[in-house]
Amino acid sequence: LRILEMACQLASLCIGQRDFAEKLAYRAQHDSLTGLPNRPPFEDWLGLAVACAKRHGRPFSVMCLDLDGFQLLNDVLGTNAGDKALQQVGSRIRGCLRETDIVARWSGDEFRIGLLELKDRDDAMLVAGRLLEKLKTPLEVDGRLVSAQATIGVSLYPDDAQDSVALLQNADCAMFRAKKTNRGGS
Repeated sequence: LRILEMACQLASLCIGQRDFAEKLAYRAQHDSLTGLPNRPPFEDWLGLAVACAKRHGRPFSVMCLDLDGFQLLNDVLGTNAGDKALQQVGSRIRGCLRETDIVARWSGDEFRIGLLELKDRDDAMLVAGRLLEKLKTPLEVDGRLVSAQATIGVSLYPDDAQDSVALLQNADCAMFRAKKTNRGGS
């Protein structure tokens, strides 16, 4: 009987340790606020996307999305309200994508998006337009309506770059150019 009790306790400890390890692994790969993937899984996805695109000759897109005026929201309503807004933005973005696509919270108010199986740049621009349109609808945060407009930069493989680092850099540069010329655009 004593041995059976000890075996049960040991099994319970092992299960608890496995669950803890799984939670740590999840947290290492996902943003704690939005539940979206973070940088490492996005970078892994991007590496695989480049390899598949080279093999099959299919274009894909990388987008950088940055919220316009987000710092003002944090300053006026507080970081708790900003966190709630980021959660809703992440959910809206995910809702505009297909299962084969990915969105990751990159940092602060920036998200990275990857779109597979595109015909051309027009496909990517259609998705960017849908995302911008979806974010024009105000968010409800603590009983207040809050604007969540964004600016998006788009980079297309193989037209703009043929490796993951350059694709991200080009999408980032496109986003900053768009911010300078027309906030809330792509």
